[in-house]
Amino acid sequence: MFNNIKKYFSLIPTQISLVLIALFIGLTVGIFVIALDNLIIFWEEISTTLETTFLFVVIPFALFLSNLVLKRFPEAKGDGTSEVIELVNIEDANLKGRVSLVKTLITSLLLGVGVPGGKEGPLVHIGGSVGSKISKIFNLNEDERKSFTGAGVSAAIGASFNAPLAGILFAMEVIFKQLSIKHLSVVVVSSVSAAVVAKSFGFNVDILSAPEYQLGQAVELIGYMLLAVLTGLLAGFFIQLTSQSSKYFKQQIIRPYYSLLLGIIFAVSIYFIPESFGTGEELLSNLINGESLNFTLLSLVILLVTRFLLTTLSIGSNLSVGAMMPSLLIGALLGSIMFNIFSTTSIFSSITPGALAIVGMASLFAGISRAPMTSIIMVFEITGDYGLVVPLMFGAIISTIVSERVVKYGMYEWPILQKGKQLKSFQTVDVLDSVMVKQVAAYNIDTLNIDISSSEAINTLQNLKILGTAVLDEGSYKGMVSLRSLQSGERSSSLDEYLITIPFKVYEEDTVSSVVSQMVKFGFDRVPVFSSNEKFVAIFSKSHVSSAYLLTDTEKLNSTKLKTTSNKFFEVVLPDNSPIQDKQLASIKLPSQSVLVSVSRRDEELIANGSLVLKSGDVLTFFGTTESYERIKSIASKSIND
Repeated sequence: MFNNIKKYFSLIPTQISLVLIALFIGLTVGIFVIALDNLIIFWEEISTTLETTFLFVVIPFALFLSNLVLKRFPEAKGDGTSEVIELVNIEDANLKGRVSLVKTLITSLLLGVGVPGGKEGPLVHIGGSVGSKISKIFNLNEDERKSFTGAGVSAAIGASFNAPLAGILFAMEVIFKQLSIKHLSVVVVSSVSAAVVAKSFGFNVDILSAPEYQLGQAVELIGYMLLAVLTGLLAGFFIQLTSQSSKYFKQQIIRPYYSLLLGIIFAVSIYFIPESFGTGEELLSNLINGESLNFTLLSLVILLVTRFLLTTLSIGSNLSVGAMMPSLLIGALLGSIMFNIFSTTSIFSSITPGALAIVGMASLFAGISRAPMTSIIMVFEITGDYGLVVPLMFGAIISTIVSERVVKYGMYEWPILQKGKQLKSFQTVDVLDSVMVKQVAAYNIDTLNIDISSSEAINTLQNLKILGTAVLDEGSYKGMVSLRSLQSGERSSSLDEYLITIPFKVYEEDTVSSVVSQMVKFGFDRVPVFSSNEKFVAIFSKSHVSSAYLLTDTEKLNSTKLKTTSNKFFEVVLPDNSPIQDKQLASIKLPSQSVLVSVSRRDEELIANGSLVLKSGDVLTFFGTTESYERIKSIASKSIND
């Protein structure tokens, strides 16, 4: 059947066929959203009809059962959002189609019996899986598959909250890490179509609707800003605690006895604090509708701490539940707590509890996800309230900034980084971002002493056939000099007069891309490199950029046995009358523990292939051991038979 469909699609213009595929993805994801919600309701109805004491059996059993399933299908573990980000930005967006089915069943069971968490993260995983699978069915290329994986994500968020704009922004801001026009059309179609499907089938999308709130007096903004700072701090702490929890479980599926223990912990919490049951959507709805007055300050604090700890535990232990809804609830609880505090003073007497809850939930999610625009638009769409536009914008942005000060990476980034992978947006990747200066800088360099004259410096540089180097005073860095500036001055003058001050400092741990941008900005061809203890150790020049690009070909470098701590990049300048001058590279026997990376001739970078004929003055860049460096210098300066 699919072969016939693909045959007909091949007759349709490409752009139209892509839109139709996006529409199909949106419809399919919309059905999964409805199915997941109905299954959660099904399990909730069973759970609530049981005696409370049965929770001590049902929840541990549900966790134990999900553990067994995830052992068989480990790709379905966890929140799911980080997995989609990793596969889209680092891998080839090849998500297994079975993830959508397994995730739907496991997540519905866990949330239905009361495990604290959200469904939105798993829905992102489900949506990404659907998008990836359908794009593979139609034999789309990798770039298109990534676009449709993001389209599935936008459809999941759009349908889950009846917020198609938020779905679009979430895909762009969180998944793709950029606003890309090439992905926009399919993302929009999928998000809107999924939201329409969910609403058409009676999906309960109005549970988080709220009355209209307005910004009253200008002084209220101070209160909202204080709330934003607190949510930013809480978001940073949430990320850190969840990260530590995940490290403890080593990002693996928890062991069976751990799942039983977690089940008992969740059951005890629900027994004593019923509001800690499941997703908490009903409690969140009450808070944003201003019903926090039904709770005392102490009860709100207990609820916040309980939800906070249980959520970090469930997310950190890689259960198939999400962090989005819990973060919204925790933010709303913090906003309600702030209302109780503000109500004791006359300064913020005009602020309403529902308004603080709404701003709190948007701010905390922004701080956790590092997606302020998504947070703002999502709250607009799910509450239908645009009266708090200024507090929401202030809250989301301030919370994001504060959270970044507490912890550098967002909730969805740290699981990827813990695996040792570098997160990049696949459309804006600069491979030089992944290479540090210490990996390509020249460490074995000839320097000048500050005591020599400019004429001596000129002779030294000409003999070395280099255009510039560093000047030292008893090992201490003084500055850089260039042959051109020395030749333009008095030959007998002091070297002090020609020192070049570099207006920025380069360290070994800096990325090549950041250093190159500074060099281009200020017009320098070479700069000194310093260690973390401020000691001059090397020189980085523009000729090393080609070395950095070649270094990013990790398969090539990893296939050799050179990548050890004793290996460095170094340069050898071919002197006049060198025995290897005017010879092809293929005819020169180089040490086995070295790799020729590039050849620079004047201002030109040459490809180091076997047919290249070496000339006097060529700068050869090698990667290898110190012993191989000495051997190559010997080969370049005299006959091997000497």
